[in-house]
Amino acid sequence: MLWGNSRIQMEESSKANKLILAYLKHNYIYSFIALYFIIGSALYVFSSIDILIPCLWKSVFGIDCPACGITRASISFVQFDFRAAYDFNPLVFVVIPAAVFYLIMDFRKFSKKGSSQKS
Repeated sequence: MLWGNSRIQMEESSKANKLILAYLKHNYIYSFIALYFIIGSALYVFSSIDILIPCLWKSVFGIDCPACGITRASISFVQFDFRAAYDFNPLVFVVIPAAVFYLIMDFRKFSKKGSSQKS
């Protein structure tokens, strides 16, 4: 009986993985940008290597734009250092939940569209 359950779980896991990969391929530009920021943020956190693109607005005009510090704030947010995240950019408390909400809704829409095409 256990063998049958584990086999079903593996099949469901395989279907979920295929759906996620299809979603990433469908949104390949966003996936590439997200991968770049994830790798850049990981390098910055673990080895202090900064490969992220500097703020063009700040480079040209010398003043912070509304999004300046959002990457560092996001890193602090993920590390549960909410005070530092707020200090870097208070907008992170709007941007991260909004981005997560958008991703969930877009993925649900994509998965429903994919399942309706198979029927």
